Amino acid sequence: MYGLNHISVGLRDRLVYGFSCFGKDLVYGLVSCIIFLYCIQVLNISITFLGILYLSHHVLGAILCPFFGTLVDHTKSRIGKYKPYIIIGAIINSIAIVGFCLIDQFPYDFRYFYLSVIYIIWSCSYFLIDVPSWATLSIFNTNVATRDSMAAIPSMSNVLGSQILAIGVLPVLSGVSDFLNIQDISYVFICLISAVILICSQAAYVFLLKTSSLDQNHLPSHFIPPSLSTENKDTAATNYQSDLNMGKADNLYNSYMMEHTNYNQAQNARDFYDQISTNANEGLNVTNNHSSFAKVLNVNLLKINPFKQVKRMSRIIFSNDQLLVLFSCSILLNTMAGLIFGALINSFLDQQLLEHSNLYFIIIAAALIQCAFMATFESFARHTPRSWILNGSVVVAMVTFIMSCITTANNSLFYALIACCMFIGSGCIGLCRVAVSSMTIDTVDYGEFKFNLRTDGLIFAVRSMAKHLGVLIAFFFYGGAISLGTHFNAAENIVPTISLNWAITTVVLLGCSAIIIFSMYYKLNGAFYRNILNNLQYLRQNQKADSSNDNNDVQHFMLRYCLDESTMIIKLQARNLDDLIKALVQKLAKVNAITSELDYMQDLKARLALGPCGIAEGIALPHAKSSSVRRATVVVATLDEPLDLGALDGRKCDLVFLLASPDDGETHLNLLGRLSLLLNEQGFADKLRTSGSPTELFERLIQCEKHIVK
Repeated sequence: MYGLNHISVGLRDRLVYGFSCFGKDLVYGLVSCIIFLYCIQVLNISITFLGILYLSHHVLGAILCPFFGTLVDHTKSRIGKYKPYIIIGAIINSIAIVGFCLIDQFPYDFRYFYLSVIYIIWSCSYFLIDVPSWATLSIFNTNVATRDSMAAIPSMSNVLGSQILAIGVLPVLSGVSDFLNIQDISYVFICLISAVILICSQAAYVFLLKTSSLDQNHLPSHFIPPSLSTENKDTAATNYQSDLNMGKADNLYNSYMMEHTNYNQAQNARDFYDQISTNANEGLNVTNNHSSFAKVLNVNLLKINPFKQVKRMSRIIFSNDQLLVLFSCSILLNTMAGLIFGALINSFLDQQLLEHSNLYFIIIAAALIQCAFMATFESFARHTPRSWILNGSVVVAMVTFIMSCITTANNSLFYALIACCMFIGSGCIGLCRVAVSSMTIDTVDYGEFKFNLRTDGLIFAVRSMAKHLGVLIAFFFYGGAISLGTHFNAAENIVPTISLNWAITTVVLLGCSAIIIFSMYYKLNGAFYRNILNNLQYLRQNQKADSSNDNNDVQHFMLRYCLDESTMIIKLQARNLDDLIKALVQKLAKVNAITSELDYMQDLKARLALGPCGIAEGIALPHAKSSSVRRATVVVATLDEPLDLGALDGRKCDLVFLLASPDDGETHLNLLGRLSLLLNEQGFADKLRTSGSPTELFERLIQCEKHIVK
């Protein structure tokens, strides 16, 4: 469920982004369906050959997408890091589409070679558009609600642009010629219209879409600017460490980084350079001594070592544990969706049901309903955790698939039952796809938070790779257009099929595996993920503050960046001060805020030996600076029975704040200053005392601080 802030994206940006995604996917649908259909019916191209081309598209996608994503991340230009590749890809893609018009101009034997070359060029240029188009989702803002809403846009465009057209081919292949007769349509006209739509949609993206500073490759304050030599890299890392020691960098973020990595900050700075380049002649290059193309993109393509890039890509991908979880689940879910669609279509074809328009229109309506479910994802996620939506949707999709398979055509309610199952099942698959897209953005933030490096292009390329792999796996069970070749009385059919019972079993295994993996290992939910977003937002706010020379630490330092829902305790039962301190320190260890309970306990007791922790009005404030503290953290507890903790007014304490701060000479004072403002707020303590749950206590703390800041 959402946090407190909800910043929306303007309607114009939504429409422009949606139109650009729709144009890209519409061309994909036209090429994959109309051109293949033309090749089969008019040019008599082998169905097996076309199936191999279809396979090659997804094989190339699984291989090339990560490289294109890395290329995007290594690019810096005046128009951003996405738009140059949108421009290049759209131009090449349009040329390839026009090239399809010339197939019939070549001798029959040469057509296979020509079609292969044109199709591969078209596929590569499509990936060049697709990867930055999806990665654009990460740039709108860091608000969870908005990203859930925006994640539905490319998913809906994919269904409208490609899937509906693909479904439209089925009645043609199965003999329902009333719906579409390819020979009555000008093939050249279709190709030209496709090219025009693509150019217009991508031009709208380039000229009309407003993007944030992240698209311009303006790195947040915790990034090190790119360097040109190893000597400069060492100097930058040294200067960065000096800034840390002087307190110029954000200590909260540094301690978070220390929690999740085994490197110090100077090493992290070197890692950033290692991810980009190892010398002046490789990777990202911001000089102007190269070709005009390199000057525009600020990337030297000719001197990138592909083997080192593969190593770096692998290190980034396999180090992001949450990306790996989502990657695994995405492969399973895409395979499951492909098997469901393939099994149902294969069953309908065997029963010759697609010759009846009723079922055809049910399939079309199911695709439209899937779009409607996608559009409502943000509303669902506003009240329900995304993990519940994903897991619940998978379960419902499996159940509706089973019901569709056991429904027989002899049943008088056959079409009604099939319609109900397909509508609900398609809608749930749509919710799964949007959820995965939205959570992919989460892994981008997680990677930035954990590794000091934002690689949105590569991470969304991994998402695309998972989709291609899922389609490939499903293809070898139900081969799409190749398996439909039997309806042209073609003897060749190289794709095996599985029985319906095996399809049901496989789908259930895939769905259950995805649920188990996601539930056990995906953790970017709740307070943990809110803390990540809060810290990233805090860093970017500090960057703006630094640029305006505003050094008011009390104004910049926010208590909520030190709060964790897991460190809130309601009605703690403690007999004495030792019991109380032990329970509070255990909470610090639970959220990995300290390296050692024993070390921090010793520092805390040494501080308590200087004076009691009780303040007044039933409030106690034990606190200590310690080298064992990874990140500034506050543990808040209400006591079941008040304790005498030496308050000046003699009142027993029932509200306790434990402040754990790194021994940096700055964070501790900022934390005490911010908390003192809250304690002086009328009624603040009573609101916390009456909290009924840790979540309520957490939210009231944040709400009170927001009120004071305003």
